Amino acid sequence: LMIRRPPRSTLFPYTTLFRSIEKLNERARIVLEIREIKNQANLPILDSQREQEIMTKMTLKNNGPLGNQDLKEIYRHILHYMRNFE
Repeated sequence: LMIRRPPRSTLFPYTTLFRSIEKLNERARIVLEIREIKNQANLPILDSQREQEIMTKMTLKNNGPLGNQDLKEIYRHILHYMRNFE
């Protein structure tokens, strides 16, 4: 019995996932830089109004199949981890 590798086109979700991981790590590096700048300037780290603006824009651009609430929940988790890592 020989197991064949699926066609490359079916691997697309994995390459998209890997790009998403790269983007999350890029965002984390930027978050660290911004955190340092805000600390030096004695500015608050959290900007609730900005987060709400992003949530609104995100839902306006959402074409599915994920629902707006699903995207908001994912984004909340991303924000949580970005705020709490060092």
